[in-house]
Amino acid sequence: MKDLQQRFWQSVQTVLMPAMGLCLGGGVIWGAFLPAVAQGALQLNSYCQISQADASRKETLRRAAFENNDAQAKRQYEALVAEHAQVLSQCRAANWPREQSVWLRLYPCDLQPGILEAVLDRITNLGYNQVYAEAFYSGMVLLPKADNPTVWPSVVQAPGYERRDLLAETIAKATPRGLDTYAWVFSMNFGYTYTLDAQQRLTLAMNGQGQDTYTFAQNGLTSNAQEVFVDPYSLQAKQDFQIVLSEVAERRPQGILFDYIRYPRGTGSYSVADSVADLWIYGDASRNALMRRATNAQGLE
Repeated sequence: MKDLQQRFWQSVQTVLMPAMGLCLGGGVIWGAFLPAVAQGALQLNSYCQISQADASRKETLRRAAFENNDAQAKRQYEALVAEHAQVLSQCRAANWPREQSVWLRLYPCDLQPGILEAVLDRITNLGYNQVYAEAFYSGMVLLPKADNPTVWPSVVQAPGYERRDLLAETIAKATPRGLDTYAWVFSMNFGYTYTLDAQQRLTLAMNGQGQDTYTFAQNGLTSNAQEVFVDPYSLQAKQDFQIVLSEVAERRPQGILFDYIRYPRGTGSYSVADSVADLWIYGDASRNALMRRATNAQGLE
């Protein structure tokens, strides 16, 4: 078993190592490499993973194109990327699963010349044909600092990158590689930065013990103090979230995926709600919404 694991990681490193040292903005779960089966000029196995030789060839061309400004290498690189996209599409159509996806978290360093290309190449090399680009998470939004109408700070804060649109660039560069890009967003979890404004703090969900979700997290009652959940009935929270969705949709991803449609998950004894007071229904917005649902005096009580 140990020998098998060692040979597996050697296979993975052979494909990935040529671009090591670059900023890789995503986690990938790798499958073991199988003997390559010819798919056109490129070599893909039954997991639709590119052969090690072709991965190295593509990486060599990418380096020459972006690091040496070699125009001929760039043309060859783009042609190989297009060929790989076609072969990957054919392979995925013929092999299960038809869609294979990976979450992708992007960073400012991915905006350096050729780096985003390297990240996306690694993903297609491993047979993936979809990426879930994290567009709104942990109280940050993947929008340019100079064009961010939301109440959340931009992920990219580096000087000189104020107008770089990392989400739009990812979508644009993923498409020629045969990758569908979905924007992945937190929903009710608005993040710690949302609480920095006193007015926004009023939109947080509250329990019957006088705690909002920020206080609950800061008291160590959840596993992640950065998770701050809003009252889903809050009009202001809905409006703030709608601006994020509108901006993300303008970048024209394949779709938008919604996560964190829930309330805080407590730890220990706080992981169980054994009283109505433990429920997150005591904010003004939730209280008013529930009161309006009562159809008689008994229901109102």
